[in-house]
Amino acid sequence: RKDWSGSSLPKINGSVTTSLRWKDLTLSALMIFSCGSKVFDQPYQTLTSVGVHSLTPDLLNAWTAIPEGMTPTSPNRLDPSGIPQVNLDATINGYNSQKASTRYIVSGDYLSIKNITLSYRLPATWSKRLTLGGIRLHAAIENVALFSKRKGLNPVQTFDGIVNNYTSIARVFSFGVNINL
Repeated sequence: RKDWSGSSLPKINGSVTTSLRWKDLTLSALMIFSCGSKVFDQPYQTLTSVGVHSLTPDLLNAWTAIPEGMTPTSPNRLDPSGIPQVNLDATINGYNSQKASTRYIVSGDYLSIKNITLSYRLPATWSKRLTLGGIRLHAAIENVALFSKRKGLNPVQTFDGIVNNYTSIARVFSFGVNINL
């Protein structure tokens, strides 16, 4: 029996950009999005495995005994709470106590506000006094926000459908001056 759990390839990728002007102020923004993909949430798999690292509070919902109507050797044991019983023996013997399964496959859909820039062009009389062609001040924020189905998951960082323990993309603030001679 084969189980198709989805594709890591998104059905739709895209971006939206806008630039709004009013007098000497300009506000511009870039957003990117992806819809229709599935990703394997490997950091969550790690957090549900007992080891020398932090654990997720979701383990409080793990089995404490075999569910009613099942035996320890049932080949199709299903977990009614979503998290199987923690296998400490497997952890002690060096194996991941929460093996890879489709329960770690989640939606890879996201909307990311990549940047917002606000700029102001100083009056032409100021730049003429300094014998310059123009002066523009700007402030920008990169990696403003990311919206995805699971908190803490960054599906933007994966091309193969596996989200690893990558460092989060830093939010960057920048300020600058453009001077035209």
